Amino acid sequence: MADKVKVCLEGRCTNLGAYTKYYVFNEKGELVEPDITEKSRTGNHWTDIYFLKPGIYYIYFVDITNSGKHHCGFGIIKVSKEKAEIIHHTEIPSEIVQKMKKEIEFCKCTRV
Repeated sequence: MADKVKVCLEGRCTNLGAYTKYYVFNEKGELVEPDITEKSRTGNHWTDIYFLKPGIYYIYFVDITNSGKHHCGFGIIKVSKEKAEIIHHTEIPSEIVQKMKKEIEFCKCTRV
């Protein structure tokens, strides 16, 4: 996997109502499944681990606090040969958004 970069995305689902989950899509708008998911002892927290080739990937994330505030949105992952940069709350092409909608259900707070 020398030509791939490790990208770790944290998730959670607490008994207090908090929920965080990332969905990764390739440049064609196809859902990319994590290569590995590591779970905490309780199972309430996890890390989705991806090994991504250099390029641009799109993300949709659901982030709900314990108090019910939503911070959901779109972003990108820029993967170079050495590192990955995650940019949250970024506009992404509308055709990618439409493909995402076919793969996953968006949070009710998401405006598209």
